[in-house]
Amino acid sequence: MKFDIKTTEAMHYRRYIIQRQKEERMAAGEEETGDSDNARRMAFRTAGVSDGRGFVFVSHRGEVFPSGFLALSAGNVRRDSLVDVYRNSQLFQVLRDPGRREGKCGACEYVHVCGGSRSRAGSR
Repeated sequence: MKFDIKTTEAMHYRRYIIQRQKEERMAAGEEETGDSDNARRMAFRTAGVSDGRGFVFVSHRGEVFPSGFLALSAGNVRRDSLVDVYRNSQLFQVLRDPGRREGKCGACEYVHVCGGSRSRAGSR
C-alpha cells in the first residue's frame, strides 16, 4: 500500500527520497531526467523548511520565533509589531536568504530542496 508523507522538520527525508529515486532509475538503466513526478509532488507538498518564510511561531509569552523548533526570539508581540518583526528582524532576514547559509547547509546541493534547517543544523 502506498501513501504520502508530509514532513515538518525532517528535511533530510526529502533528500533521501530524491537520492533513492535517482539510484533506482540508474539501476534500471534509465536516463537521468530529473526528479520523478512522485518526488516533485512530495517536495512541493512539503516545500522545505518554512522557518521565517511564511511561518512564525508566537509563544505563550508573546515571543516571536521562526518556528517551534528554533527557539531564537526575534521580538515580542507585546511590545513589537508582528509584521515588523517578520519583515525586518535580522533573524528572519537571514533565514530567508539561502545564500547566507554556512557550514554543511551552505555547501549542500540540496539546500533548495530542504531550505537548510537552522534548528537541525544547530546554528544560524
